[in-house]
This record gives sequence, C-alpha cells and structure tokens, in this order.
Amino acid sequence: VRAPNFTIQGTHCGVTTLYLSARQHSGHEVLSQSIRVEVYAPPRIHPSEIFLVPGASYVLKVRGGPRFGAFVKYASMDDETARFQKSLGRISAISPGNTTLVATFYEKGDISICQAYGKVRVGVPSAAILNVQSEQLAVGQKMQIFPSLSEGNLFSFYELCNNYKWNIEDKDILTFRVPDRMQGVKDGIPFPDANKSRYTEYLDKEDLGFLQVLEGLSPGKTGVAVTFSCSFTSSGSFSESRSYSANISL
Repeated sequence: VRAPNFTIQGTHCGVTTLYLSARQHSGHEVLSQSIRVEVYAPPRIHPSEIFLVPGASYVLKVRGGPRFGAFVKYASMDDETARFQKSLGRISAISPGNTTLVATFYEKGDISICQAYGKVRVGVPSAAILNVQSEQLAVGQKMQIFPSLSEGNLFSFYELCNNYKWNIEDKDILTFRVPDRMQGVKDGIPFPDANKSRYTEYLDKEDLGFLQVLEGLSPGKTGVAVTFSCSFTSSGSFSESRSYSANISL
C-alpha cells in the first residue's frame, strides 16, 4: 500500500505482520517496527441456548474469537438465576428464570477485545419421557432405554435424580439385561461430547438404575415404565423435590 492512511480488512483467519517503510531522499529505506495482526472468526458461545434445572451445572464452550494473547471471562447478567465460574465457563443454575450469558475476550491490561452472548433458561420440567433407539426390537436382540426430562439436556438432571424403579408389563416378551459398563458410550447414545467422561465415570459407580438394556424374548407388544424422583436444590435458596413417571409401548 503506497498511502499515508489506509484501512485493513480481514479476509481469512490467521496471523500476519504489518510494517511501514519509508525511503529517504538519500535513497536509504527505513522500516518501522512490525506489529502482529490476528484475524479471527466471530466468537460464539456453544450451545447458544441451554435449559438447566436448579442445582445442575454445565460447561459451555466459546468457539471462534482471538487465540493469541487473549483470555476469556464469563458472566451472567442475573446471578440469581445462574452463576458462572468466571474463568472456567461452568454455569450453575440457581433458581427458575432467564438470563443472558456474556463471554468477553481480553488482552493484557484487561482491555476488552470482543464479546459473545448466549441464553440460559432455568426451570423445573413437568414431565419425563423414555428414550429408545427404536420402538421395535427383534427377538434375541438388545437395546438401551433411559429416561430424560421433557426439557433440557440429559446431563442437566441425571446427577440430581435417583430411586429409579423399572417395570415391564409382559415379561414373556421383554426382559432387562445387565448393561455393558461402556455400552452407553460405544453405542452412540446422544450425550454431549464434552461430557462423555462424566457419563463414563457415572457408569463406573454402583448401578443406580438410570440406564437399562432390554432384550426381546418373544413376538408381541408390551409396555415399559419407570418412576424416579429428583431433588432440585441449588446453592441459593431454591429447593424442590418432584417425582416423575414415564412409559412407552414396544
């Protein structure tokens, strides 16, 4: 660029250097000190929206944003609804309500560079459902079954619930088998990648009945049901216990 003033525009993500050169009347070229410029993708909080029950926590990620010489601080616009561990991205649900999440990128000297926003909704779901890969199962084949609440991510509640009681209407058609300790991960249950290790850790403990494996015994149709209870207690003043039931016909 041969001009005293100019504007630069990012075209691709990456890092480059800029410097100024000037030629004196004697023909000698003088170079300025170079500066490093980073072009980054717009930052985004992932997931951008999330539902949590009181007492649950979840680690959010920020995608994009500057990568060199920058750090991120997280904040919630309403700490009575949800609170952040500022440097870790872990959001903890406190009480029912809605709040906006802010991830701010800083450089040295706490100079703000850019921000990303997300939303969190905290509440107590009214119902539970049963999740299966299919409502049909061949004789001699196995299939996993597990409950979830009508709203929110699986990991927003399973650590807060217990006393799982399962029942099959016709035990000549279906039966429960002991689940493989690692089967939940290998068979592709749609758990968030960031939390697979937490699920593995859960399976390594004594089986609390959260996950079951069904095996087909003979042709027919029967119902499967589960009941369980959850205690939604946060670090704030909110506390509520609720019982759930769910059933499905297979």
